[in-house]
Amino acid sequence: MAVAALVAIAPAVARTQEGCPTGTGTTLSRAAAGEHVQRVAAQLSDEATRARRWAIGWTIAYGALTAAQGIPAFFVHDKGLRADLVVGAATSAVGLLGVAVLPPEVLASHTALSRELGDGTLGDACAAGLRADQLRAAAVDDEAFATGPVMHVANAVVNLAAGLVLGLGYHRWASGAITAASGIAVGELQILTAPTNLRDAPSGGDAAPTVAVSIMALPSVRTTASGLALAVHF
Repeated sequence: MAVAALVAIAPAVARTQEGCPTGTGTTLSRAAAGEHVQRVAAQLSDEATRARRWAIGWTIAYGALTAAQGIPAFFVHDKGLRADLVVGAATSAVGLLGVAVLPPEVLASHTALSRELGDGTLGDACAAGLRADQLRAAAVDDEAFATGPVMHVANAVVNLAAGLVLGLGYHRWASGAITAASGIAVGELQILTAPTNLRDAPSGGDAAPTVAVSIMALPSVRTTASGLALAVHF
């Protein structure tokens, strides 16, 4: 009788002791896999909070820059100045569209993992661990791309093109150079402040500490001129 009981429970014992492969190439016990899932979920939650603040800040900044240049363009009679404002508003609108259409992937990864853990879609700890690593890897790849060479080149190309439109199309080389230089500077600031905690953290380890950065667009109105100031707080 005792032997039969041992035979019956043997498969269950084996399942609890078998290893769980992870997306990092290691194998964990089921208990460790559960802890790993919770650790990854906490990382994604923290990074999603930072990414959300970053996206909101840059949406406000680019939206304000677009409005501050686009609205006055309707009331300016000087064709050259109107061209400056329209091109500046257009480049700011490109930045706004980029943030709106391509938000940080960690937002989707965090939402997906939270939902799947909550509704039990993932099943056991092994499946949950693999899925958590998959979603984390997608967020890491996105952070690497968002701060990588392609984004720097794209930023330079868009803003240099804006400067050339003013120079070649309207013979406003001075304002074209200012538009290109200021646009590149703002774009580089956007890239610099993008969240990269997951990218910089050891695989499966704790997220690397970073300096919190907040950006706010502030209208600047004076008796001689009006414009927009970007306030950056580290």
